[in-house]
Amino acid sequence: MGHEATKIIEELEFLLSHPAINVMHVERFYNNCLFLYDTVPLFVIVEHMKKVKPKLLKEWSVTNKTVQSLLSEMEPAQDEENSSKRKINIHVDLSGLFPSPNGIYQVTWETEIEEPNVNAHFKTKSLHVFDKHDGQLNLVGISQLDINHYHLYVKKGRKT
Repeated sequence: MGHEATKIIEELEFLLSHPAINVMHVERFYNNCLFLYDTVPLFVIVEHMKKVKPKLLKEWSVTNKTVQSLLSEMEPAQDEENSSKRKINIHVDLSGLFPSPNGIYQVTWETEIEEPNVNAHFKTKSLHVFDKHDGQLNLVGISQLDINHYHLYVKKGRKT
């Protein structure tokens, strides 16, 4: 890590240690760095925040699209590497629901998991859906309704 990057991380550590730190402070810090330094290693900043203040980083990614984009690029690669270790189990109840003519059920799912992570888990087939009566379902599709709200498209029968 270069001298400027080291200095930026030292300043960031000081900022993150303040008890009243919030997204506005982090954004102001980042914008000041853009004016003060020739290069600003956003990747290094994000990696450091993931270790020290991951919740604040997620909040910042909601307001800063550059950070959000960088996080979405970083997360799928990590999910692919750890897909055998990490999975998400979703429990639903299909009773009272009727499938489409091709046997697909649409269920609503609410989660605190960030959208890029949900998409990465779907791509790596590490989202597992279980019905309380029929057991494991085949997840054939997913669509986002709103922040933290999704439609899951599932079929009965063991996932392949």
